[in-house]
Amino acid sequence: MYRRNGKPTSCEPCRLSKVRCNHATPVCGRCQARGMSDRCFYHPAPLTRSTTRFRPYRGQKIDSRAPDRESPQRDSLDQAFHHDKQQKHDEAEAGSTTSPSGYQGSSSALRLLPRFSPVSALAPAHDRNDTMLQLSSIMQTLKSLLASSARLEQVLSDYFGGARYTIIPRPLIMDPFSSLLREFRESHNQDAYFEDKSERIQANLSSKLSSLSAHVTPVQFYESFMKENFRLEYISLLFAISGVASHYTQSAAHDAEFATSMYTASKACIQICETFNQVNDLTIWARLMNVLLSSFLFGDASNTLYHRFNEFVAELFIMGFHRLESSPPDVPFFILETRKRIFAFAVTRDKSLATFLGRPPRIGNDFCDRAMPLDLDDDEIIFQDSQLQEVLQSASNGGWRDIVGRGEIIRQSSFLRLRYQQAELQEKVICLSLGNRGPSFSGKLRELYNMYKAAWDDIPLQYRYQTSCWKTWSPQLCVTLLVIHLQYLYSGFQIERMLLQDGQVLIACLLETSMKLLSGVLDFIQQQHSRPKYYEGYAWLVSTRHLHSILVLAHGSSCIQFSYYGLPGAGILATELHHSTISENPLPTTTPRSQIIRDLSVLLAYFERQQLPIRPDFQVCVQISKIIGAMLDDTLNHKHQPQQRTRPNRPVGQASSGILDSFQAEGQIAGSYNNLPNVLPLHEPMTSQDFLTWFDELIWDDPCLNQESLEAGNLV
Repeated sequence: MYRRNGKPTSCEPCRLSKVRCNHATPVCGRCQARGMSDRCFYHPAPLTRSTTRFRPYRGQKIDSRAPDRESPQRDSLDQAFHHDKQQKHDEAEAGSTTSPSGYQGSSSALRLLPRFSPVSALAPAHDRNDTMLQLSSIMQTLKSLLASSARLEQVLSDYFGGARYTIIPRPLIMDPFSSLLREFRESHNQDAYFEDKSERIQANLSSKLSSLSAHVTPVQFYESFMKENFRLEYISLLFAISGVASHYTQSAAHDAEFATSMYTASKACIQICETFNQVNDLTIWARLMNVLLSSFLFGDASNTLYHRFNEFVAELFIMGFHRLESSPPDVPFFILETRKRIFAFAVTRDKSLATFLGRPPRIGNDFCDRAMPLDLDDDEIIFQDSQLQEVLQSASNGGWRDIVGRGEIIRQSSFLRLRYQQAELQEKVICLSLGNRGPSFSGKLRELYNMYKAAWDDIPLQYRYQTSCWKTWSPQLCVTLLVIHLQYLYSGFQIERMLLQDGQVLIACLLETSMKLLSGVLDFIQQQHSRPKYYEGYAWLVSTRHLHSILVLAHGSSCIQFSYYGLPGAGILATELHHSTISENPLPTTTPRSQIIRDLSVLLAYFERQQLPIRPDFQVCVQISKIIGAMLDDTLNHKHQPQQRTRPNRPVGQASSGILDSFQAEGQIAGSYNNLPNVLPLHEPMTSQDFLTWFDELIWDDPCLNQESLEAGNLV
């Protein structure tokens, strides 16, 4: 620590005694020589008043009385004073660390100049009473959670046992959780049990998680945060994953209120850990699940999720997750693979959020190793010795492994690898679409288009989607392959849109890709209609924009998951079809008009049947489908209208009478519809570029688009 004049700070005993301090930490050499190590500490603000949380150092006069004349009461007071002071010193020492802690790159000044001692940095100030109050509330939440331990265990078992794509391997979550439940059930006095856990949590807040080595076993890793080493980070993880699991298993005992309470409790735990400067694998896991839970509760357009994700990415960089190959950590194999999974998820999630929100990505691929996780099952990650070597040999083909038999559910790691593999292409698309367009833009765009065409060859043959796969593979595997296929097509959709703006391709290319996107979405709709029991949990496929949550759960039940694929392409087709009809020009595509109309009708009928939640982003998708339906109606009714009807010129943004008439024919109130924010009728005639520009400017999380305005317009 340094003073304002740049000189090192003296410890409090040396400062008050007016002697020279050698500024060593945590105890200076002079205090050690004088036998005052227990009273040596560095005050962050020596001249602050006594009203702050830091008490000024008080020198003690040596009592000249003989020891036999000192009273026992004075001894007890002195012991209490020293105990309190030592406790405050321990907390201050635990809150301080070397700055910066964690990973340091090659450009770090502290790494370039190792002869300088690390600078001591204090963690953010915290009120001990406030922390204890928060811990008391957290323990009450934990007590109520474990009170229904049987149902909670069933929810977590269903979550990890189903065809869902989780990031953290199942054994690393379920094994310590089973141990906690067994310990809880064997306790004879629950009050004493939770009191003991609370004391252990408080004691471990001031200590770092045990360091890991390459020879640590999973059991030893569990012991570092269980039983007598019970830690708050693990409670935060348990809260968050309970909320996520209950959200997707749709347990009758755990509703939306339960998920919200779990999010609040998990966030409180993370904040306390941040106050005590705890950054480790458990905090990373807790932040990961907290990000997912906040996405489910608030939507990906919310600022809450954006802040949580930024904090999550910051800790990944602190822990060096972006340099797992160039700076390999000395950790066991199962921890290393879990880190690779988490960072792969973070990268793909980052690209999805950047595309959705139109904001720069938080993780740049140029600064990352892109360490690909191996294609292993969750149970295989914790293998040891010969078992592990046998599994690693089977994944020697670039990290990929073959699908064993027909109908097998795709591995979690396989799906993650496929998405991570496409993240580089997706980031390049984002950089060209959101970045500054210089003189070399056209050349970079052509290179990116060639990269897009070659990207399909990088997907292993067994993971390439074909319409015929529904007759051979399991529904879960087909849906997963379809997700990868549509993600690939959508990258091409974005590239071709920029090529069209740059004059390098014709509209026919964009229409062909839009038709492929729509056909892929309709494949799912057809399968869901023919076998609803198999697909009732996949309602997200056509109507949601939160693609990245598929990485965690392939069974979203209430999401609107594929509007990012189905609706933009459908809007392009409907717009060009409408423009072709009005202008009486041929449609610039080889796809028959009748097929486009049939496919659009099926997509719109799907939206009409869905009962979507009352939330802005969900309802925006409904409005987009209604506008597409209005354009399609006006297209089909055009030839039945009088030939001599004139179409006066209208200002840009004013809707045609045909579109408004179609809304009124459906029983919609045009005035209420026009009052809805960001859902404005489109002008006519319009082009596909007009539609996409309007689509880009939509606000997906507008609080004004609430239940009252929707009910006023009969749009629910």
